[in-house]
Amino acid sequence: GERHIKVLELFFDAPYDEVNLSGFSNGVLNKLRGMGFEEEEIRQIQIELRRGSIIVRIKAPSKLMRKIESAPLNNMSIFGYRAHVSREAYEEEKEVAREADVWPSFPEATTPSAVSSFAAPPLLPMTKAPSAASSVAASLPPKVARTPSVASSSNMPLVVLAGGCGAKRPTDAQIRQMAKSIGRRCGEDQAQTAEQMLRVMVDVLFGSVGAGSSSSSGSE
Repeated sequence: GERHIKVLELFFDAPYDEVNLSGFSNGVLNKLRGMGFEEEEIRQIQIELRRGSIIVRIKAPSKLMRKIESAPLNNMSIFGYRAHVSREAYEEEKEVAREADVWPSFPEATTPSAVSSFAAPPLLPMTKAPSAASSVAASLPPKVARTPSVASSSNMPLVVLAGGCGAKRPTDAQIRQMAKSIGRRCGEDQAQTAEQMLRVMVDVLFGSVGAGSSSSSGSE
């Protein structure tokens, strides 16, 4: 009974055809060693990689699998790609990344000096939650994050958001999802701070909901 082999899957948003698959498998085993698994246990573990983006199938005897399942697998990161213990969590984070398209992005022709002209004082002290601040920025489109003056700016989220015109205001649900995604990457204690930062920046760019409603009614 105890020798019965069980399977656990971890999901990584990593490019299957571009990473060193052998190194990826070894990375998983090394992370398990770091979580306290003995070499005798490691030898009983089989790792299989599948596409999608990368699905790590961990095979082990039932007793050992119970220990693996109780390990902090959510904290595992291989080659910079974070593990998700369920397909649902993996798909949810990918959906949040897609929803980041609601944020405005700069035209390709925008120069660093033009970008920097949008800079404004930080809305919140960046020392309060630097990892949340950087993750807010990281949820923006890649070409924006690569803009030199944006990447080096301490108030990057505001700089980037201020650069778009005609953008659609994100919904409350989208803001909450982005904040939850940041919380999963940086720690749940960062989620509330991230959501506050996102809401303040949205109000700066699109006006507060209350103000918009009153001005609309006034014009009628």
